[in-house]
Amino acid sequence: MNHAGAPAHLIEIHQVLADLRYPAERWRVIAEAQHYGAGSACMTRLMRLPERTYAGIEEITRELLDKRGSRRDPPTTLQHQHPAA
Repeated sequence: MNHAGAPAHLIEIHQVLADLRYPAERWRVIAEAQHYGAGSACMTRLMRLPERTYAGIEEITRELLDKRGSRRDPPTTLQHQHPAA
């Protein structure tokens, strides 16, 4: 991602998800950001992601920029936990 002129929250999201392997489920995206130590604003945005599998960071970015998605209230808890091994 070319960071010139990019919103600060998208830069942070790209930083905290830089090592994530795709495809990745929503819970994995959130867990990676938590592990990285993402700030509360970043976590709030990621918690707004719909429950599904994401092909890459570009798909996550598009979802977060979608005005319809940005109006949803984030859930207060993770809806899915890590599946049992």
